Amino acid sequence: MLQEFPPTFIARCLGFDESEEEFHFLWQEQQFSLKVDQNLKITGGALVRFQSSQGKFILEKVVYTPPEGLKANGDTLRWRKLNQFPSRFHCLKARHHILRSIRDWFDQQGFLEVQTPARVRAPNPEAHFDLIQCDQGYLVTSPEFQMKRMLVGGFEKIYQISACYRGKEAGHWHNPEFTMLEWYRVGDNWQRLCQDLQEMTKYLPRAWIASKQHKMLEGKWKLTTVNDLLQEFWHFEIQPIDQAGDLLEKLNKNGHENWINQQRINRESFLVIFGRLWGELEQKLGWERPCLVSDWPPQLASLAQINPNGFAERVECYVRGMEIANGFGELTDPNEQRKRFEKELIHRSQVGKLEIGLDHQFLDALVEGMPPSCGMALGIERLLIWLLDVPSIENVMAFREYEIF
Repeated sequence: MLQEFPPTFIARCLGFDESEEEFHFLWQEQQFSLKVDQNLKITGGALVRFQSSQGKFILEKVVYTPPEGLKANGDTLRWRKLNQFPSRFHCLKARHHILRSIRDWFDQQGFLEVQTPARVRAPNPEAHFDLIQCDQGYLVTSPEFQMKRMLVGGFEKIYQISACYRGKEAGHWHNPEFTMLEWYRVGDNWQRLCQDLQEMTKYLPRAWIASKQHKMLEGKWKLTTVNDLLQEFWHFEIQPIDQAGDLLEKLNKNGHENWINQQRINRESFLVIFGRLWGELEQKLGWERPCLVSDWPPQLASLAQINPNGFAERVECYVRGMEIANGFGELTDPNEQRKRFEKELIHRSQVGKLEIGLDHQFLDALVEGMPPSCGMALGIERLLIWLLDVPSIENVMAFREYEIF
């Protein structure tokens, strides 16, 4: 085994098996074992210097002394933790290969990769977003408005992989800064977006995807509607014109009085009530196969067209009880878009969110004429959580926000 290593190198200890006199270590992202005759007192995670001498290796612990004044504690040093180090490289290498394959797929379909600014004067006004303000403007919650302006300018098939920013988002599936894949097609509909999503994920390299997810990728995805799922789990359906009172009445009629009491619902809006009942429902979606959900209440899609049945042309994709993608048949009417944005500004004020102005450049572009289009946004980290079968966004990011600030 000596010939596989240089005369001197540094590796990370994974443990010492006293019975076998074997030292287990990680070097160049691979695990190795080496028989040694030293009485080693080196714990897992420590750095070890290997020095070749007379046909065998002499091992010496590398003592790391932080520079004077530097305090390293808690998760600051999690890259050195034994329980995360080996898998860390795999997840980030898998991320690299999967992102490269995503770009390959879109290039093969004739899409143009674009890059739009991360800082804007006026962000998306939807009330559920907590915005991150900077010296001049805001960090984007999505590149949507700028990409749509490019559609007005004549581009027909574009995509972007970029950092997006949403404040107060933290948890297993959230980080204030995250990576979004967003793509648009002129002259197509949301059904084509679903086809894109399925074909693109099937194209991704199986060598970097957890084996248990291969079957889900190859199988047929479930396509359903919001009302189908409400009927299945809550035993009622909604109408596009329903308000908060209508929802409460249907919940009461179908035996959900205890749920209403547990939620302490009193004067909450339709959006709040629907959000809570959907939050319980969505946890059950996408465990056996990915689930695509269409026909949403119009109140939940301020940028989408309305279909002939009165529901929004919006589709979401769920896996493992987690939303990973959200697509629209895009609204192109500038007057209707302005009205919806103004309602969102009122809603922001009612719920105490940061007051902002409208993106008049985007609205002016709609006046010039945006062609019939569809677009979808896919959270890259959530896609990776699913494909790599890991429990948290922490596994697929180099750093979480708490490690930076």
